[in-house]
Amino acid sequence: MADMRRIANVVLPLIVLGDMVLYNFCLSTCSFLKGDVLGIDMKYVGLIIPLPLIALALVKQDLLYFAAVAFGVGGEVKLVSFQLASKVFCPYCLTAGAIIVLLLILNFRRSWAVLAASCLVIGFLFFQLFFHATAMPVYT
Repeated sequence: MADMRRIANVVLPLIVLGDMVLYNFCLSTCSFLKGDVLGIDMKYVGLIIPLPLIALALVKQDLLYFAAVAFGVGGEVKLVSFQLASKVFCPYCLTAGAIIVLLLILNFRRSWAVLAASCLVIGFLFFQLFFHATAMPVYT
C-alpha cells in the first residue's frame, strides 16, 4: 500500500503539471479569470506547485509532503470560493484542486489530523491575504 501511495504521490502531481500546461493554452469562457499570488500569475503558480511535491515524494519526506498538500487544500478552498463567487468555473483549476484533495485523503494519517487542520487553515489564510483576482472579461 505504501508503494502505491508513493507512486500516486509522484504521478498525481505530474497529472496536475500536465493539466496546468493545458490550462496555459486554454481560450474557453474561463480564460478571463485572472489571478496572482504575491504578484506571480496563477498560470505560473500552477506550473510551479507540483514540482516540490514531486521532489518531496521522491526523497520520501512524507510529513512535509502531507503538510504541503494540506496547505494546498486550504488554498484550493479560497480559489474555489472565488470561482463560486464569480460564477465562472475553470475545469483545469477544478481538476487540479480535486487532485490536491485526493492527495490529502491518500496521505492522511489520524496522528497527523492536527497538522492537517493547521496547514489547511494556514493555506486558506495565506491565499485569503495574498491571492488577488478578477473575473472581468477583457475586450480587445
